[in-house]
Amino acid sequence: AIVAWYLLWGPGSYAAYDRGVELYQRGSPVAARSEFVRAAARHPDDPRPHIYLGRIAREERDYATASRELRTAIEEGGGALALREMGSLMFASRNYPLARNFYVRAIEAGGGDPIAFGYLGCSLVRLNQVAEGLRFLERAGQGPWQQCAAMVPPGMPPMQPR
Repeated sequence: AIVAWYLLWGPGSYAAYDRGVELYQRGSPVAARSEFVRAAARHPDDPRPHIYLGRIAREERDYATASRELRTAIEEGGGALALREMGSLMFASRNYPLARNFYVRAIEAGGGDPIAFGYLGCSLVRLNQVAEGLRFLERAGQGPWQQCAAMVPPGMPPMQPR
């Protein structure tokens, strides 16, 4: 029993997760997914592999799998990051009201995440809440979310670059 515990939970038991992160950061999401699946099986209560599995599925436009993985991550206590990733899934699937809600929850759970602020701003602009959206885009600073500033209707002041 001690040997089994050591093999499952001892030092290096998060090696699959660590390899997955490394592979994902190096641009190998397919190989990373295999490691995250292994990590999730080994540590079923750890939300982190599910966050990555959800992100990879979203990037591949497999929204059903992304939703399932991110719901699991949220239920397992994935916090602000899991909520932000669910917001990103809702944004990618053009469900801007739900995206807004998840980005707000992510900000409330985790403070000053510029990605959540930026894409909350984008969601608001797409919901025609332009003035409020621009405030969040400004607060987020530089990032890919600034493309939303180009969607501002004529007559509205443009976002000022930082």
